[in-house]
Amino acid sequence: MQVGGPQKKVLTRVDHAYRRDIDGLRAISVLAVIAFHFGYTGLPGGFTGVDVFFVISGFLITGMLLTEVADGNAPVLAFYNRRIKRILPALLVVIAACLVGGFILQLPGDFVDTAESARYAVFGLSNFYFIKNTGYFDQAADLQVLLHTWSLAVEEQFYLVWPLLIFLLASRFGRGRRTFLIVTVSVIAASFLLNLYLTATEPKVAFYMLPGRAWELALGALLLFAPRLKNWQSELATSAGIALIVAGFLLVNDTEAFPGFYALYPCIGAALVIWPKDGRSIAASGLGTLFPIGLISYSLYLWHWPVLVFFKFYNNNQMPGLYEAAGLIVITFFLSLISWHFVEVRFRRTGGWKVAAGALGTAVALFAVGTVVLRTDGAPGRLPTQVAGLQSLDVMWKWDCPKTARLSNIKKDRCIFGAPWDHVANKAFLWGDSHAQHMAPLLEPFVRDGNSSVLLFRECPPFLDGENALIWRPREPKYTSDCAETWLRAVSLLKRHPEINTVILTAAWSSAMKHIYQKDKSERSIARGVELMTESLNALIEEIGRPGRRIFLIGDVPRWSHDPVPCELALAGFPRRPCTLDESSLSSRLMERVQRPVAEALASIAAKHSNVTAILPVQALCQSAHCITKLDGEPLYRDQSHIRRNLPLSANLQLGRLIGLDAVFAFGQ
Repeated sequence: MQVGGPQKKVLTRVDHAYRRDIDGLRAISVLAVIAFHFGYTGLPGGFTGVDVFFVISGFLITGMLLTEVADGNAPVLAFYNRRIKRILPALLVVIAACLVGGFILQLPGDFVDTAESARYAVFGLSNFYFIKNTGYFDQAADLQVLLHTWSLAVEEQFYLVWPLLIFLLASRFGRGRRTFLIVTVSVIAASFLLNLYLTATEPKVAFYMLPGRAWELALGALLLFAPRLKNWQSELATSAGIALIVAGFLLVNDTEAFPGFYALYPCIGAALVIWPKDGRSIAASGLGTLFPIGLISYSLYLWHWPVLVFFKFYNNNQMPGLYEAAGLIVITFFLSLISWHFVEVRFRRTGGWKVAAGALGTAVALFAVGTVVLRTDGAPGRLPTQVAGLQSLDVMWKWDCPKTARLSNIKKDRCIFGAPWDHVANKAFLWGDSHAQHMAPLLEPFVRDGNSSVLLFRECPPFLDGENALIWRPREPKYTSDCAETWLRAVSLLKRHPEINTVILTAAWSSAMKHIYQKDKSERSIARGVELMTESLNALIEEIGRPGRRIFLIGDVPRWSHDPVPCELALAGFPRRPCTLDESSLSSRLMERVQRPVAEALASIAAKHSNVTAILPVQALCQSAHCITKLDGEPLYRDQSHIRRNLPLSANLQLGRLIGLDAVFAFGQ
């Protein structure tokens, strides 16, 4: 007979019987991730396989923790010991291999990136590194060798906090199921809402950081409190779950901000597959046939990305062809089998603290190696002397602004070059995006000894006024509003400072054309983009024009169809696949489709206004079948479309004259 009211439900031991269907779920997830990374377009959402892993991990690891609590134990250190043995040995082997590969195949700057990310990764913090170092001017994310470790970092951070929370609840409130259930649901709700907010406002934070991802792991934990499904319920849940996961693979794509609502596809799908808890349905049995791949899924995940990225470095930053991709995947499976058998299984089964101590010691050693690489700037002595100026993206973008100053209505100090701003007759305002930045060193030789000074206002393309022309970037939701704000600030400054008698407008005009749209109108095409750009620039010229003020429109430089730097390195003898750098391949198709219409539009704007001059680098540098890409043996390009800012002064002067930039300061010298 029950005495004292209803008996409080307490935690019971979780059934840890091996489930082949969960390993099958791991298998389809890792295969989808690999297919996506290797460029298979049939699975645009293959990257959501990582989210499936989060749910699986939350279910399995929390189950182990709750079993310990149900038994009356709270072995936090023992839990961490198991996690270290499970995660670190294979991860450290891969990190060590990446450091060796980086020394052989990477430029000094890229090697520094690998070394620094390794220093974060060995201690489970690589997501903090990549959120800071996957921006516009950093190494492209798809060439960051340890990029994939961000997801491991999220898990490790979750399992640093989650066990402490569970054992704290057990010690404070006992082993009642209700307390754990309430806390788990609260974590899911708070994290999911934060995920939605961050995806709309700070997509990189939502993607890389634990707060917006914790709900995915906690969702797996929630399944431990769900009633067991049987028979037709089990069949329906598993089938629906697989369908949702596949829908995520097919319907989600990397052009949209993620995770947001899109993460519900893989997460709810994974939860439905796991929920039945017995893996005996027909659908679960089908999944179970893939269990051998699931067993090595961790090693597959660890190895596939470095194998692909190092091949891309060798292949001059190009993706592998079909047969090459097949060969690389075979290599990935081979390395993964070795890693699983000789590292994962061996160290997981070793008792005591020897593995954890050795792993932590190895992590410290790899951290030290990474520090040495940083201190030596990535061993630049490996680079042939004739391409020493190409050793890193940072070096190629290095240009020390002579001085800075702040004008009214500008929130921060701006670069000023030429003669002292307050003592010159000709004050120029250089306004644009990153292409204004690469034009600055080309303009500097013409104001170095004259009576002119130039203020660099590097923000957004000057036609993005927030009304007539906008650009929507899903991963930068504030871009449009920020550009509209800076446009207003620039116009206000030019009105307040009539002594500014030269305005230079430049941007990556062509690359923006197909993304421009008008407020409240959704049509986007190259032709419409050119039309809106023209309307916006004409309106801007009317707005800022005044007697005696000249306005220059500087068009695009020729754009490569691929990054030319890796081939320059190969030609100089650096370890790269042999290649031919053919200047005639300078994306003539792109120039015809986009750059020529933009150049014609800029010329037409100049013809309409007596105070406006168009300078068109494409026409100046591509007068023959071959565009000019080198001067005095110096490669001009930093990447596909940016001119190096670390060119010698003589090259800057020569290139500036070829383009026609000397005309900007032809008077007042």
